[in-house]
Amino acid sequence: MLKHKLLLPEGIMILEPDKPLAVADFEAITQEIDPYIAKHGMLPGLLIHVKTFPGWTNFAAFYAHMGIVERYHLRLQRLALVTDSRFLADCRNLLASSCTRNSNTSHNPSMTMPCAGLRDSPDE
Repeated sequence: MLKHKLLLPEGIMILEPDKPLAVADFEAITQEIDPYIAKHGMLPGLLIHVKTFPGWTNFAAFYAHMGIVERYHLRLQRLALVTDSRFLADCRNLLASSCTRNSNTSHNPSMTMPCAGLRDSPDE
């Protein structure tokens, strides 16, 4: 299951996966993100708050996940990953180079610092 909330007016999507991800999870967040991007052109921030990555329910869910990354990665200004997982935290270089113009990874489960960074205006 993927808990999600779009903070308005900031345009920060918070994702909190706590069970293996399913196709329906990605369909649900698409329904929230698409109207915001249609109106504003970009999504200012995405914060992923996860203790450890829960995986996917099946290959279709994995495929849907890759599709959503491809669909939105050029329309995402900043990405923050808050995790207890050393593996996910170590993925920051991959995320920084391929997902957004700005990314931040914290190995601290407190969301205060990453949210503040997402709210800052991007370096233009």
